[in-house]
Amino acid sequence: MVKIHYDFKQIATIPKANDFVDIILSRTNRQTPTVVRARWKISSIRTFYMRKIKFTQQNIANRLSEILTSFPRLDSIHPFYSDLMNVLYDRDHYKIALSQLNIAKQLVNNIGNDYVKLLKYGDSLYRCKQLKRAALGRMVKILKQQSPSLVYLEQVRQHISRLPTIDPYQSTLLLLGFPSTGKSSFMNKMTRAKVEVAEYPFTTKSLYVGHCDYNYLRYQIIDSPGILDRELSQRNTIEMQTITALAHLNCCIVYFIDLSPFSNYSIAQQCKLFQSLQPLFSQKPVIVVCNKCDLRPLAQLSSEERMLLDKLTRMKHVHKVIEASNESLQNVESVKNEACDVLLSHRIDAKQRDKSAGGKDGSNGGGLSQLIQDRLFVAQPVKRDNKVRESVKKPMVVSSSSQSIKELEQQHGGPGVFNFDTRQHWDLKQEEWKYDEIPQFYNGKNIADFYQKNIDKHLSALEDEERHQRQEELLRMMESGQMDDELNADDRLLASYIWRKHVLMRRESAHQRKMRDSRPQIGRTDQKIAMSKMTESLDDLGIDCRKVTRSVQSVDSKQKDAMFHRRGRSRTRAIDGSLANTMKSNANKSGLDFQEIARLQSRSRGPSNVDADRSRSKSRARSRSAAPSKGITSLKASETARKLKIKAISALNRKGKCHESDRRITNPKPTHLFKGKGGPKGR
Repeated sequence: MVKIHYDFKQIATIPKANDFVDIILSRTNRQTPTVVRARWKISSIRTFYMRKIKFTQQNIANRLSEILTSFPRLDSIHPFYSDLMNVLYDRDHYKIALSQLNIAKQLVNNIGNDYVKLLKYGDSLYRCKQLKRAALGRMVKILKQQSPSLVYLEQVRQHISRLPTIDPYQSTLLLLGFPSTGKSSFMNKMTRAKVEVAEYPFTTKSLYVGHCDYNYLRYQIIDSPGILDRELSQRNTIEMQTITALAHLNCCIVYFIDLSPFSNYSIAQQCKLFQSLQPLFSQKPVIVVCNKCDLRPLAQLSSEERMLLDKLTRMKHVHKVIEASNESLQNVESVKNEACDVLLSHRIDAKQRDKSAGGKDGSNGGGLSQLIQDRLFVAQPVKRDNKVRESVKKPMVVSSSSQSIKELEQQHGGPGVFNFDTRQHWDLKQEEWKYDEIPQFYNGKNIADFYQKNIDKHLSALEDEERHQRQEELLRMMESGQMDDELNADDRLLASYIWRKHVLMRRESAHQRKMRDSRPQIGRTDQKIAMSKMTESLDDLGIDCRKVTRSVQSVDSKQKDAMFHRRGRSRTRAIDGSLANTMKSNANKSGLDFQEIARLQSRSRGPSNVDADRSRSKSRARSRSAAPSKGITSLKASETARKLKIKAISALNRKGKCHESDRRITNPKPTHLFKGKGGPKGR
């Protein structure tokens, strides 16, 4: 039997419903993010609120589980504690309170799971936030509905934590009798307990425990409240505690009888109570103590009272009647010693009877040992053949010439360098198969994909099936007349061209996607497209681009002429028409661009023309009208296109500029650090 130590003082405090809600919500607010950042994706917003709902659900479930597991289960604890809690707290009320908390935990889990599913379809920040509020609101409502159960369990916890720790398996002396018969005084004399002793009855209202040592053994003494001689249904809670201990504890009963003439209960009433409790004394040793003999000894009792005491002495379970007095300490120690000896001998006899119970023929009756033996079955093996099988396998015989793997390892570099051939331990049908080379690929195919039994047979079956399907399809096409509708040569050529174009487009798209994925996503504000490429693309789409081409060519020619014919202020010397034409032809022949020509002009300036250039630069330059962009005819459309371009690449530029290595703080005062409980005032 496994002995369990019952300690109900470790049960944590049960908060009230409002305090429970404050604890849960404050923890959710402290341990989860509280700010939704701007420009968050909807998936991030859903995850943000899902985390809050899941955290609250798990937190409530954990707290309720701790409460449910901390309280004892009446069906799994010792019957003494089970009945004692039934007497003190009402078994039905106790179970209903715990079951309501268990149902509340299940409802909270269901609410959390349902609203997490709903959040997956939230399409806006507002809707996700409202779903979160609804989920937390329903969880809080369920907790507030459990307010009566929480209050009741807290009262049970406070009362059960004050109960004495009684070990049902330890050697126990139970003090029993009417009120005010000297049980508490005997307890105070024999143990270090301090039980209240007063002149009025029912001073002791609950069970009290004390401990004493006798012959190097520890005994616990239980002081029980006084009980009266009446029906079981009429007894109150105080008396039922004594009945519970008397019914379920394997102990020695010390029954106290008050002999004093000032007692409120006569000896006849006390003997009648003893007889009414006789069914509960079964298999328990009993010692009768005639207490307060200093006020009235046994010799002064009447003949009727002596006859009643003698009748108690002749009862089955009564071992001895002892005269004692707590005031004068007469025979007080003897009562304790006698009770401990009787209890020890009773336990030893019970174990001996249990061991000797149940013989081979079953004549001794059934005991615990016999019940265990009846359930045991020893299997006896049956010999199946005459083959001799040794219990120990013979060791492998190793020839002296061969070297062990350990020796080979030392010779070839030691651990981490030497790798022995594991093929020598392979168990194959033929020994020469161990060192055959098994290729991974054969004729460009993976061997593992074709490793199968009867693969040739399956392959031939598949080929026959494919051949049969092709023949059936050909016959069906011939019957339906589809063979006459074949494409002509031009259509086939066009179809092959279209198919080839699709293949090239897919390859180009895959190449561009690969290059785009391998490069940083930064906006390209100055991407240029060759005029020939754009013209070719527009021609393929069927768009007439001759007008746009002429416009672009005219703009290019004007820009080239402007390089040699400047107006307004200029820091370079003027170039006449003949010199410009000469420089154009030289540039075309030598491959120089216009910027190099401009640098040559600036370097060819002489010192004599510096003053003239300065005086000429003082004159006000005439304003030039802005030209539209390439491919756009009007200035308004050009400006609109420029604004749309800047707006489109602003997000990419922003992402490209912000990085972990930039060391720049975009938001120097974040909201979650400068608002709420953790703000500057809190610091």
